[in-house]
Amino acid sequence: MLETADEGDTSMVRLDTERRDAADAVTIGVASAGEGCGATHFALLFANYLAAVERKRTAVLEWKEQTAFGQLGKICAGENGLDPFSVLGVDYYPQSGARELGRCLKEYQVLLLDFGSLEEADAPLFFQCGICCFLASLNEWKIGGLLCRRQWILQGRKQWNYLMVFGSEEARREVERRYHLAFQRIPFAPDAFSIGREMAAFLSKIWERSRPGDQ
Repeated sequence: MLETADEGDTSMVRLDTERRDAADAVTIGVASAGEGCGATHFALLFANYLAAVERKRTAVLEWKEQTAFGQLGKICAGENGLDPFSVLGVDYYPQSGARELGRCLKEYQVLLLDFGSLEEADAPLFFQCGICCFLASLNEWKIGGLLCRRQWILQGRKQWNYLMVFGSEEARREVERRYHLAFQRIPFAPDAFSIGREMAAFLSKIWERSRPGDQ
């Protein structure tokens, strides 16, 4: 269930997962340890997998003041960049907040929340999502973004899906050794709207392992 102190105050959004109605959507939070880690690209990939392969009624909410969906809507759907639009069976909601989330929980089977770079104000809502996907770049010049979010990561260590696109295998092993975080490398997927066999198998494991038992 969605609880919020005020419709216009997105800082107080709360997903009550213990009392979640069976008809409510499964929520998937996608966030990253800084800009340029691939959160939005991965959110689109996962959404298209769920719609095309799992046959789920799926929507993606771009959380708050990001702008990627505005550009996507203009290019793919001819929209003005602010209104919801659909591409290949997935619905997209640019710059969403508590109002859109509350409405969509009853209209879809799966909701993906694209938080982009995870910041303090949005961390509590990300923690409450039914499936948490956290992306990081393990390149040496970007690993600071991961380390500065270490306290949040400790809260979700066992439940989160830790994912990476960038970084060497040596860096991945070192992060696992030092911080006990086992990052999985996302298969190469240049087109977020095309789900190949390798990507489908990868996303299927996350979906099957993480989804609530009542789905």
